[in-house]
Amino acid sequence: HTRCSRDWSSDVCSSNLKAIRSHAEQMNRKYPNLRIRLELMEDGQQLSQNLRMNLFRIYQELMNNVIRHSGASEVSVHLTLDEAQTELEIQDNGVGFLLPTQWIELARQDHFGLVGVQERASAAGGRVVMRSQPGQGTLIRVIIPCEQETDLVREQTQ
Repeated sequence: HTRCSRDWSSDVCSSNLKAIRSHAEQMNRKYPNLRIRLELMEDGQQLSQNLRMNLFRIYQELMNNVIRHSGASEVSVHLTLDEAQTELEIQDNGVGFLLPTQWIELARQDHFGLVGVQERASAAGGRVVMRSQPGQGTLIRVIIPCEQETDLVREQTQ
């Protein structure tokens, strides 16, 4: 496991796609009854290394939750980027759960992984949107605004 983790870390530094694909391939081998669909947009090195690592850690935690709690037979992973934001969406067809009204309730229900996902997204200036109901599967979307260039000044030539 250590070797894989190191490999994922170096993959994350160069590309989220490589790291996510590598992780998904390993999960496919380990959990052959779980169909994983990936739709990943290349980031073209737009994202900082720190943000890439955060997104990968969020992805890992959400996939671990799918394995541990959902009983899903299918999960889809979408990573999209535009000028305004980066969005990671993971949706499964598992058992779902009743969403609490506040994040602290997740911790009280031993859903520490989702609390960690919220903390990572928040630290990056982003937010987490969850949709789930018992028997309906779960959709979790992490939206992180792109880092804006601050002192961008255009000088007009005379």
